[in-house]
Amino acid sequence: MLTIPRAKTATTVAYICFAISILVISTPVHSQWTENGAPVCTAPYVQEDPAIVSDGAGGAIIVWSHINTQRDIFAQRIDGDGIVLWTVNGVAVCAASAEQLDPAITSDGAGGAIIVWEDDRAEYTIIFAQRIDADGNPLWIADGIPVCSASARQINPSIVSDGAGGAVVTWQDYRNDGEYEVVSDVYAQRFDADGGYMWGSDGVSVSTVQHMYERVNPQLAPD
Repeated sequence: MLTIPRAKTATTVAYICFAISILVISTPVHSQWTENGAPVCTAPYVQEDPAIVSDGAGGAIIVWSHINTQRDIFAQRIDGDGIVLWTVNGVAVCAASAEQLDPAITSDGAGGAIIVWEDDRAEYTIIFAQRIDADGNPLWIADGIPVCSASARQINPSIVSDGAGGAVVTWQDYRNDGEYEVVSDVYAQRFDADGGYMWGSDGVSVSTVQHMYERVNPQLAPD
């Protein structure tokens, strides 16, 4: 039988324990995914109307309307392990003094995203847009740009990438209604990567059939 002196045994155990301690301390936490989901925002009050798009790197960019004293648009990026990559509780996409809600999002093809939403900062609800980069920084003017300059209520935006760094947006538009807002049509706009209008300042008509009905909730898909 091989006999190991007591002192040497103690030393061996000490080294083994030290090695295990190093392993435990230096092993990073690789995932925040849990059975009930990883938190994107834990700020007080209410987050609603979430929308999501791939970041092109195994993660995603999420956008939502955050309700505090008013509704604002926030966004967060998570990696493939469910770990948030931007400011805790998200970055402000639009915090203008008004109600911002119902966001939609698409990839900008460069790790960031283009986001549209309903915005009440004018006399009536209109659609605004903003592009953010892969680090959550806004690339267009602060609080976004209007999707068109027409003086009419616009709601229910939808957006899709144009495959060239910009996006195509469509929405429900009341410019042809007149007084009672019982007729709505569908209009669309295309932005380039710098936020410039590509289909005229007022957008283009998709459907303006002259009947006393509403064309509602338009949706987009790339061709």
